[in-house]
Amino acid sequence: MCGIAGKVVFGRDDQVRRDVVVAMTNALAYRGPDGAGFHFARQVGLGHRRLDVAGHRRERQPLGSYAQTVWVALDGEIQNAAELRAQLQRRGRVFCTTGGAEVLVQGYEQWGDQVVDRLRGVFAFALWDEPRKRLILGRDRLGVQPLCYSVLDGRGLVFASDIRALLEDPDVSRDWDPAAVREYLALGYVPSPGTIFSRLVKLLPGRLLTLEHGRARVRRYWDVPFDAGQGRPEGEYVAALGELVDDVTRMEGPTDRGFSVLMPPRPASAALVASLAATQGSLAVATTVALDRLPMNEVQQARAIAKRFGRGHHAELVTLRLSELLPRLAWYFDEPFGDASAVTTYYLTSAARAQGPVALAAAGSNHLWAGEPHHRIEQMEAQARRWLGPLGPGVGLVGQLAPLPFDLVRSARRLVFRDVEACARHRSAPRSRLRRLCSGDFLRETAGVDPLSSLRSAYLNCASHDGLARALYVDLKTHLVDNALTRIDRMSAASALRMRLPMIDHRMVEFAATVPSSLKVHGKQRHHLFRRLLEGRVPPGLLRDVRQPFQADPAAWLRGPLASMASDVLFSGRFRQRGLFDSKAVTRAWQAHLTGRRDHHRELWSLLMLELWFERVVDGGERRLRAA
Repeated sequence: MCGIAGKVVFGRDDQVRRDVVVAMTNALAYRGPDGAGFHFARQVGLGHRRLDVAGHRRERQPLGSYAQTVWVALDGEIQNAAELRAQLQRRGRVFCTTGGAEVLVQGYEQWGDQVVDRLRGVFAFALWDEPRKRLILGRDRLGVQPLCYSVLDGRGLVFASDIRALLEDPDVSRDWDPAAVREYLALGYVPSPGTIFSRLVKLLPGRLLTLEHGRARVRRYWDVPFDAGQGRPEGEYVAALGELVDDVTRMEGPTDRGFSVLMPPRPASAALVASLAATQGSLAVATTVALDRLPMNEVQQARAIAKRFGRGHHAELVTLRLSELLPRLAWYFDEPFGDASAVTTYYLTSAARAQGPVALAAAGSNHLWAGEPHHRIEQMEAQARRWLGPLGPGVGLVGQLAPLPFDLVRSARRLVFRDVEACARHRSAPRSRLRRLCSGDFLRETAGVDPLSSLRSAYLNCASHDGLARALYVDLKTHLVDNALTRIDRMSAASALRMRLPMIDHRMVEFAATVPSSLKVHGKQRHHLFRRLLEGRVPPGLLRDVRQPFQADPAAWLRGPLASMASDVLFSGRFRQRGLFDSKAVTRAWQAHLTGRRDHHRELWSLLMLELWFERVVDGGERRLRAA
């Protein structure tokens, strides 16, 4: 976990202000607390914040080429750096460091922009080619490492690992975008490439931005076709999965400062621990977090799996202090973020940091292997559409009349929609509830906004004709990068923890895309191939679904420990003055939720985190919080 920032100016008489680049870089100190580095020329300024782990201390950044003509600032890790270094050495190149930044510099000098096709790992980088006055921004294939930028009306371009750093530049507009607020309310996040600010943009995963002669051009260098093609025997898929898990785990070398494995007792996590035991002789600690007042059954499962493979286990028992934590979370995310599981992720990464600066997790695997409960429902709906054919919408209309709240009835109701619309609605908040809370002025201002367009676009861009495969492609392009990976990145940064996610190595993603949906959801069983992989190595009882010892419960939090704080925030004068919501409608929803008549936790939590973001960022509370 590091951070990068910088600025390029176009005009011949313009010069980059050093104080601005320094301020932007220092705003990233929480991502890289172990030091800072800078490179300045007349038209460019690059900044880098670093977090020290093994093998990187001798490589200070930004790092320049031998002739000082190419400079790079790198956030993340090039996991095949040793392999690429050997290839370049065979071509006569000499290296002074063992890190990935010099591999990137010399690789660019050797292969040009195509060096990115050879990189394996998680990274965001800025590369400055001084003779050509050329800037390249690159982001890894899945979007694990963040990178955002703003083009300054023909005067230049500014970039950074997060929005907070960009706002340190006085040339960057701080105007927030009502359309982005509408998207946030529907999805719980602002979908890429947009941001909550109208002039700021996220660089999409698998993209390169090239800035040359005052023009910025973005191109995609990687995508994955979710098309299983011809099926193979199940045993071949299991064997291939085992080889891949060992390969991606082998690349996660040990550090001299220790690392841990985040360990919920799930099939993908168990496969990760088993592979670590088989491929590495170093010790790692499996870390689990539980609330101090809940049953410890999942902790006991995690401990048993860790013991099975000779790993130590650390269980952290936590007491929630939500009123203190939520304002800090709003600051770390620097955009409105409505996923309450950020709370659990924060405590988990904090516990892992106590074991060392690096942690491994199987996070992201659910988005590849249909590991969420709604994936099985979507598979059933896709099968129903095939069986019913043109009768599907009629069955959907009948389902609309049924008052029962069962999953089967809800699925029947969605048959009235086309498959693309049903997929989008699976991943968004109910429109009617949100409209009832929004003010008339806000609804009129955002009347032309389609908050689900990113979901529909991803669905239609998938090459597969399989309904579940297309749904997983949507997750990969939207929810994974904008929700799950954003949550992990911000919370691990808050704990000064470098998080490694081998289960979404791009080769694992490419393999998962070839596996038929029937082997991802097999009957009622999810993670089917991982369970087959672990047969004989882990007793089946250790992988049964149990109550999680620490699960986000915003409905109960809002009725209990957060009731006083949430009431103060949602009924403050500032909240009303923003004019986004109907105060009477919010009051009715709040009272209904407090009394238990209705569950409005999703809408109320979204409003709470939105208002905390306004207070911390738009209203200037950010600087006070950062100073504290």
